[in-house]
Amino acid sequence: MLTYYGAKDSCSIPAQIILEMSGQPYENVYLSFDQGLPEHYLSLNPTGQVPTLVEDEQVFTQCVGITTYLADKWPQLNMTPALDSPQRGHYLKWMHFLNSSMHEAYLRVYYPNKYAVSKQACDEVREMAKQAIDKHYDIVNSWLEPGPYCLGETIQACDLYLATLISWQEDREALFTRLPRLQLLFEKVTTHPVANKVFVEHGVAL
Repeated sequence: MLTYYGAKDSCSIPAQIILEMSGQPYENVYLSFDQGLPEHYLSLNPTGQVPTLVEDEQVFTQCVGITTYLADKWPQLNMTPALDSPQRGHYLKWMHFLNSSMHEAYLRVYYPNKYAVSKQACDEVREMAKQAIDKHYDIVNSWLEPGPYCLGETIQACDLYLATLISWQEDREALFTRLPRLQLLFEKVTTHPVANKVFVEHGVAL
């Protein structure tokens, strides 16, 4: 039995979509950072982050790791390239860039107090993060040629992660006006029947 711990409107969305696509039974547990994390959860994931996946006695953490593990677990979903495919390298490029560059920058936008103390310093952290995000999206836009998805014509797990990050953008309309390829990808991912169900469940404005 799989137990999946996540939080609403967070990076737990991509792996939850894979779980839903699989059609396999799992227990979905939503946590609230505002209410505090239970000790049981912190014993599973001492970082206090989401998501966390428990399968039998195995505990998995980190968005990229869990999403890729689940997509590989059910190859019939065709959500990750085969291990011996050159596309696998491109898939990993996408996932690690989204995680280490874009996701990290969004954390600085929404949680600047974790990177600075004074209000002025927090404002500067937030502004610099926004500038970094703009540059990251320029790179993403160039990589989306020819599109419409990250790896071409077929939706993959990395598209779910990218769409999740796009959903965090404060002025999504301005982003789409500047980089319409991102709008096309976002709309294609969020109108996928299974993905749409999860995004709506998380309260994401579509």
